[in-house]
Amino acid sequence: MDSLPIHRMVLALAVIVVSSSPLLAQGRGRGGGQGGAQYGAGGQAGAQQMQQQITAIGQQLTEGGRLLEEASEKAAEVRGEYQKIETEHKQNLKELSMAKKAAEEEAKNSPEMKAAREKVDGLRKELAEVRKGVIEKLKEDNEEYRTEVKSHEEALAEQKANSGPGTSSETRRALSKKVAEADKRVRSVEDVVMTNNSEAKELNAKIKEANLEVGAASKAKAAAIENDQRLSSAKVGFQRTRDALKEAKGNLDRAEGDAGRIRSAMLALVNQRNALQAQQQLQQRMQGGGQQQRR
Repeated sequence: MDSLPIHRMVLALAVIVVSSSPLLAQGRGRGGGQGGAQYGAGGQAGAQQMQQQITAIGQQLTEGGRLLEEASEKAAEVRGEYQKIETEHKQNLKELSMAKKAAEEEAKNSPEMKAAREKVDGLRKELAEVRKGVIEKLKEDNEEYRTEVKSHEEALAEQKANSGPGTSSETRRALSKKVAEADKRVRSVEDVVMTNNSEAKELNAKIKEANLEVGAASKAKAAAIENDQRLSSAKVGFQRTRDALKEAKGNLDRAEGDAGRIRSAMLALVNQRNALQAQQQLQQRMQGGGQQQRR
């Protein structure tokens, strides 16, 4: 609906309010004193003007009612369109989420990614076996290592013996720290030997290369997701309804705003007419009282 009728109605309201305000003031001025005895030609002219204003307001309310009906129908139509687009947008959002999940799952299970991860896992298992061999050798030949292992076992036993409800939190923290430090000393001895172990060095180098392959496979995975046909199509649909929903929301706000402004203008007109009618009735009573005094 064109917003010009709304602007004209609001302007007409302003004219009526401004032009009727002096009449109300005059009527209130005559409300005291000698009442109807002062009601003469000037009062009759004022009454005529007041009636004209009441009539004009009635005409504006009739026109406003027509405009409000049109604006309400338009708002309902726009609201229906907005709800339609909103439903479609929600469906597109759901399809986008599903397409993205499917593309990620497909890329994650690609042969390249699977092979790269299996290679890293296999090398790490081999390295763990080498570490086991180093540990067995240390237990046999290294007194320092056996001492640290014994210290670690004693710390664990002490921690277990003091794990009941009667142990204070401070004691628990101290024992946990003691176990962690003992474990660190054990691993430190192992790490020194592993660093110098030729087989461990070779495996660590292979793991490093395999991790690079995993990184390359991850990039390929990201590219595959980005270029997935279903996902690209879902993105286009989502963006289309997102933009359409934004436009529809603006249209709905304007349509509801138009109806609201007409409703507010009509309410102000009704209040103004009620005030004029009350003043008119007061003047009529005053006029009737003045005629009785003259008789």
